[in-house]
Amino acid sequence: MALGERLDGPLAATDPPPPEESNEAPMGPEAPDGAGGAEGEVNTAIARALQERMELLWTFDRDAPDATGALCEAALNEASGRVTDAQQILRSAQSHLDRETEELLARHLSSLEARGKALEATGLRLAMEDELGGLAESIVAGDPASSIAAFLAAERRMDGVEAHWRGLQALLAQAATLTSEATDLGIDVGDNGRRLEEIRRKLSAVAANDHDLDVAAQAAAEALMQLHEAIPPALEAELQRHAGALEEPASTGGRAQSARRLHSQAVGHLKSGRLQDAVQSVRELREELKELAAEVAARPPPEPPAPPAPATPVAGTSEGAPAAAAPPPAAAASAGVSSLPADDAAMLAALTKKARTLAVRIRGLPSDSAEAQTAARAIHEATDLLRGRRYGEADAALTRLMRLLAGSEPPT
Repeated sequence: MALGERLDGPLAATDPPPPEESNEAPMGPEAPDGAGGAEGEVNTAIARALQERMELLWTFDRDAPDATGALCEAALNEASGRVTDAQQILRSAQSHLDRETEELLARHLSSLEARGKALEATGLRLAMEDELGGLAESIVAGDPASSIAAFLAAERRMDGVEAHWRGLQALLAQAATLTSEATDLGIDVGDNGRRLEEIRRKLSAVAANDHDLDVAAQAAAEALMQLHEAIPPALEAELQRHAGALEEPASTGGRAQSARRLHSQAVGHLKSGRLQDAVQSVRELREELKELAAEVAARPPPEPPAPPAPATPVAGTSEGAPAAAAPPPAAAASAGVSSLPADDAAMLAALTKKARTLAVRIRGLPSDSAEAQTAARAIHEATDLLRGRRYGEADAALTRLMRLLAGSEPPT
């Protein structure tokens, strides 16, 4: 039924009942213009009804109509003895207030209908058709006080539904975003995507009530909880793998620093429970590592080491006699003696190879052991020394690391 059709007919009359006629004789001469008597009592009753109506409307709407001006004008006329004129003013104000009350309620009904359509446009069909139809009928034939009470109850319910729906939408959006991003990262999240679509389909297919919204909110919360159980372990395992890659000696330069920063951010987000931020950081970290791998692959290979210098006779031996044999590498390492060539390029290549060999051995240690953490710090120290071209100190650091690894390996 159209809104215009609902508003046909006058609002319930608000005229007070006429005062009972008195059989007593008048106490004095008749007042001019009919002042006093029954007509004055009618004016008082109408004024009181107008005041009560205004107070009722003001509790409902701050912009409710106001008949205060007419009340003041009627009072001035009655004080001047023009009681009939005062009654005409009051009755006119009463009729005007009835029309304005009807228009006010109609505006509120239109607002409720528009809010219901807005909810439907966002995916929620609300079961309020019968309630809105009852409100339209109350405008035409209902008592104003009862009509306003019904409107206030309907608007409070609409406020609650809108707030509930906004919270549910935020929950569904968060779960959908996490599901999509986790799927893109290759993380198994089960049938979460299908469950979220089913929740939305049910809410848009039938007229939902408060119970339906509660059931949907519970299902969305369960889906989000499942994501929070499935995603963190997968991210932790991936970040551990990336941490090993970022420890490689080749991981140098500005891009490597950016990758380490993203790795640290992802770990921090994960520890703080900011799962969506952690997923985004891991996504960016993957891209940065791809760029870093391409950058490392494009670097020129290291120069080959210089040929060893010809052997010279050792003092105290005859010419042509073989010099004393050099100690094996393990013995040289335990004695702290470096067997590196003197040429810088050859020394750098030898130290780099030595560091890579030790890094491979470090990855074989348990990641949570004290030896693994000490060895990782030693590799960092040696890498920094190599960057500073302090080859002797780097060799000494790698030698100490070699001793540490030799002591931590299980006997064969």
